[in-house]
Amino acid sequence: MAPATHMAVGECAPPPEAIAPRGPEPFAWAHPLPQGDNLLGMAGSAPGNLWAVGDKGRILHFDGRRWTRQDTAATDYLAGVWAAPSGAAFVTGYNGRVLHFDGSRWENHPTGVSNDFNGIWGSGPDDVFAVADRGVIFHWDGRCWARQDSGTENLFFGVWGSGPADVWAVGGRGNVAHYDGLRWQPVDVGVDAHFVSVWGTGPDNVYIAGDGGVLLHRTGGAWTREALDTDTLLRWIWGTGPADAWVAGDDGVVRHFDGHAWRPVDIGTAQAVRGGWAADGVNGLVGDDGLLMAGAGTALAPARTGPFADLAATAGDWAVGTGGSVLRRDADGRWRPEEMGAQDTLGAVAALADGRVLAAERATLWLRDGRGWRTLANPAALPVRAIRAWNERAVAVTELGTLLTFDGTAWAPLPGPMDGTPETPETLRSGTANGPGAPALFGLGGRAPDDLWLVGPAGRAFHFDGRAWADRSMAEGEDLTAVSASGVAVGMGGGAYRWENGGWRRLTPAGGLLSLYAVVDDPAGGGWAAGDFGTILRIEGGRVTPLSGVTGQSLWGAAVTADGRVQLVGDGGTILERPGAAIKIK
Repeated sequence: MAPATHMAVGECAPPPEAIAPRGPEPFAWAHPLPQGDNLLGMAGSAPGNLWAVGDKGRILHFDGRRWTRQDTAATDYLAGVWAAPSGAAFVTGYNGRVLHFDGSRWENHPTGVSNDFNGIWGSGPDDVFAVADRGVIFHWDGRCWARQDSGTENLFFGVWGSGPADVWAVGGRGNVAHYDGLRWQPVDVGVDAHFVSVWGTGPDNVYIAGDGGVLLHRTGGAWTREALDTDTLLRWIWGTGPADAWVAGDDGVVRHFDGHAWRPVDIGTAQAVRGGWAADGVNGLVGDDGLLMAGAGTALAPARTGPFADLAATAGDWAVGTGGSVLRRDADGRWRPEEMGAQDTLGAVAALADGRVLAAERATLWLRDGRGWRTLANPAALPVRAIRAWNERAVAVTELGTLLTFDGTAWAPLPGPMDGTPETPETLRSGTANGPGAPALFGLGGRAPDDLWLVGPAGRAFHFDGRAWADRSMAEGEDLTAVSASGVAVGMGGGAYRWENGGWRRLTPAGGLLSLYAVVDDPAGGGWAAGDFGTILRIEGGRVTPLSGVTGQSLWGAAVTADGRVQLVGDGGTILERPGAAIKIK
């Protein structure tokens, strides 16, 4: 949380600013669609005017037919949204961010503070409240944003009202405040919980939701606790009236109130629900990993394509990951799941030139041919960490750095630089690599079977020229997780290194970097590295440029498609693709 900039109570914040669009994205979402970042808020004025906001400045709009991304240049964590019947919308986020849509264009509303804004609600386009950490509350009167005296420094998460003179704000440590049109006053609700959301239908029918499954109801001027069959964190409450209320939270928990009792609603996923909206018989909700659902009544259907499984590796038209997940790109360009019988994490995949596919489920090796998926013998009997293929041949590396070769029919041991070493996964693991399912102890890359790179823990690095392996290890290196065909290695410490002139040249600055798990050469020149929390680096010669705002999902695998597009895969089923035409990074 950033320290707040001083803004006196009642003082007008700076005037609105026009927003310059960011323009084309260097990577586009291929799966899931419309996107897979966490969505944290939802609002609407009608079923044909819905908004969803989330991580990395994500804003989506639904016009009754499809969801489209809004270009606001924001890359902040956007947590709240409110929509007016006029078509206007307000969005709040971290670092003092407030955005406004007037029906045709977006503008930035400076607040003069750097607090993290969480919730927003309005009775109309000229009466809007935004709440933040440290007890910060701002009010928009149609002319400017001005800070109000909340009487507390405890954080606020949610805000809702039945009108200009009846507004509630809730937050941590049992923080509840009420605004009567003149001033904010604290309210003792009798429960010291972490409150996240507030909603109601009128002054005497108000709900507050929070952690531990706490759901409070105000009626008759008193607060009572509703009986729910869950103790999970409840993140959002919404509805249309006294006999149609919804509350939802972590682990896919959703409950609906029909005027008589709260009943569970199965949404078919364990993703956290963070926002919802309902009107005119239509209900919607949003949440983690791009969760997006809508429907009539309690019949909610996904508006987000594809499964939520974390993806560990890609081979262009194939991606694999946790729980034996396999995704295949069809002729129409859509990614669809394919059953193949694996139960554990598939951590490696490679496509052969004849259309066959190789995959590794820890120590179980799989082959897909014209007869479907079947297992092959693993002579090493060790988990496989990476597979690289050229034509009908392939090479794989195990968790101990030993190598296997595939001759088109079967796997066989391949002499390598780690043969005979008394290593175990525990002695090799000097870092904390934590890829989907298991640590990635070694990385494998190369242009051909006679031009291979092998990298691993503590800066281990080796190169094979078709005759012998040469030790190219770093004197004091970090744990290396991946290496490209051209000899660019990346590691757990956020380092990116290029082998040139007989030594390793560090391309990234030392210290303070997020871990990198994947690297790939770009057919258009240079390369790309990716890792924790959506870290993406563009590598051009000796220059490395970080990209911001692409995704917040951790990325574990990289490849180049048959038509030359760079592809990145990661958590939540994320598949990002760079268009074939080069996009200049400023």
